[in-house]
Amino acid sequence: MSGQVVRSLATEIRQSNFFAILADKTTDISNRQQLVVCLRWMDDYLQAHEDLINLYKIDNTCCNYSRIDQRFVKVLLRNANNLSKTLQCKDLSAAESKSIAQKTVQTMKSLREDQCFDLFWENVVMKSRRKSVEEPVLPRKIRMPSRFEIGTATAEFHSTSKVFYRQTYFQAVDHIVQAITDRFEQEDFNIYLNTEQVLLKCVKDVDFSEEFKLVCQFYQEDLHEANL
Repeated sequence: MSGQVVRSLATEIRQSNFFAILADKTTDISNRQQLVVCLRWMDDYLQAHEDLINLYKIDNTCCNYSRIDQRFVKVLLRNANNLSKTLQCKDLSAAESKSIAQKTVQTMKSLREDQCFDLFWENVVMKSRRKSVEEPVLPRKIRMPSRFEIGTATAEFHSTSKVFYRQTYFQAVDHIVQAITDRFEQEDFNIYLNTEQVLLKCVKDVDFSEEFKLVCQFYQEDLHEANL
């Protein structure tokens, strides 16, 4: 039945004097981009028709962000995943966890170099060629709506796809570094860290006056220094 409908529409379109193939790029509520292809034609009475033939899922052969994100995961999130697994160890102290996190941050910052991105980019391009995938291209230039623009400056666009994805690469590194840093620089964590150090140093008969002072300043009247 569906085949007959498609053949009937194809016959009418071929016999019409005017028809057009329209392509429109849309984005749904989940921010998923879709390409809508529409066949519009006019009959003998000059009435316009638009007919939905079917929905097709096509393979994405463009080397856009959806193809590069796998390399992002391997290059950038590898260190973050190793940190996450290490922090799950039940015998890890707060001081040790913070030290490991700081080393991870240093490693991530070392990846924020042009040389590291160049190696990353060459790897992506090389693998895309092996799989007969198009090289990365710039996304379509889309200007921000005027109601969201600030000032009267002209819109700026990246000159090459490498420059565009370089910015994305650096933003990903900065986001990971900032997320880890914020997690271990919270006031509650620092109080927990100092409290833990007071207990551990007390057991080992090591001076803990500095940590103890910070803990007492935080708890104030809830903690009586003289009784301890």
